[in-house]
Amino acid sequence: MYTGTFCETAVGHVCTFESSSCFLVDSANDNFDWTRQQYGTPSSYTGPVDAYEGQYYLYTEGSYPRVQGDKAILESNLVFEAKTYCLKMQYHMRDERPTSMGSLYVKTKQGSNPAVTRFQKSGNQGSDWKSLQLNLSLDSQTKIIIESVRGASWASDIAIDDVRLSGCPC
Repeated sequence: MYTGTFCETAVGHVCTFESSSCFLVDSANDNFDWTRQQYGTPSSYTGPVDAYEGQYYLYTEGSYPRVQGDKAILESNLVFEAKTYCLKMQYHMRDERPTSMGSLYVKTKQGSNPAVTRFQKSGNQGSDWKSLQLNLSLDSQTKIIIESVRGASWASDIAIDDVRLSGCPC
């Protein structure tokens, strides 16, 4: 088994959103889609002012016509070898009203089984990008799901950037 930097570069998948090349795609099983964005989001006092890396990131807009509970879902489009992978990504959740921000989830779904939550974050996380690192046990029947759920406010924009999946544990 490869470990360290070689493992990350030899069997890695990266989504920087600088192009359409990504192992994550919009799901048909949601209410709306993630949006590729450069610079800040259209809503004031929410969302990042810039990408974490490069010029582009993905985000979910909380403004109308979105309503509380609406979901935007990304799913992996790869067939995985059975082993433990390391998922790393940057996320951004800024809303000046701490109780009205939505939630960000990372889940895995094996076959027709219900999805299992591996990470969940809710509420205002400030104006800086935050880092996430997770070990995920995957196999050929498993999908990675990244889900944004709109909160009570129009200002519940959620963003992700620099998503990396390496073929070894974190």
